[in-house]
Amino acid sequence: MPLKTFLFFVAGLLALSSCSDLFDENNLKPDGSKPSVMIISPTNNQAISKNDGLHIAVSAVDKDEFKAISFTIAGAKDAKEHVKFNKAEAKSRLAFDTVIAVNALKPGAYTLLINAIDKRTNQATQEVKFSVR
Repeated sequence: MPLKTFLFFVAGLLALSSCSDLFDENNLKPDGSKPSVMIISPTNNQAISKNDGLHIAVSAVDKDEFKAISFTIAGAKDAKEHVKFNKAEAKSRLAFDTVIAVNALKPGAYTLLINAIDKRTNQATQEVKFSVR
């Protein structure tokens, strides 16, 4: 085998082996591609009536499947968690739309925090502030 052919073969082998994660479906190391999360409702600084409940609508997309999305309602001043729940679906696109009861919350300012984690443990966080009257 001529030297040039051998070197070309070795260079090609090295190039392909460096891209092994493209072919390894079980590689679940973080790759830096964060999920995209959009809070549709509530809108920032929206005032809601505690009798009507809180409408939560979220859209999330990721190139990998999601591991979990957590929803947390915390006090804006004390950061105390008042409501927390998770949604876990092995999909790359999620739409979440529900109304949750907030009649146990006192009137005041709150933050809805949404944290999305994909199967590679990349994560993205979005938040929106709202008030209960």
